[in-house]
Amino acid sequence: MNRELDVLAARLAAIVAAAQSIGRQLVDLHGIAYERAGTGLDRVGGRTNAGVETHGDERARHIWRRLEAAIESLETDIRAIDSAISNLLSKGGSVEQTRGSLIPRREFRAELKRQKLRRDRGEYTPYRTLDQPDYPGVA
Repeated sequence: MNRELDVLAARLAAIVAAAQSIGRQLVDLHGIAYERAGTGLDRVGGRTNAGVETHGDERARHIWRRLEAAIESLETDIRAIDSAISNLLSKGGSVEQTRGSLIPRREFRAELKRQKLRRDRGEYTPYRTLDQPDYPGVA
């Protein structure tokens, strides 16, 4: 293998390991970020007040928000790259599911044959009744 391949493979393996580690720690991070503290005593404005409860740690909430933002863009990019590689390496079209043809092939071929017969008899000449409207933002 060449050096570029080794480096990229190692980086991907490190990303996978970090993602698995984060996954194992999610419950703890969420608990620290959003669950109530159990002390019942807090310092507010320089004084200790009984009964003032806090809801989680701000640093943990910041990490949670960073994780949510990173996951959104990472998920989109990684899945798109995976699909692109799969399409490149596979024989044929997209690996993503499509709804397929709306009518059976036999029916489509019969419609084409009937269309040709109408055209040959002069009964059918397709024409555009109206041009399609311009798409906004496309020149």
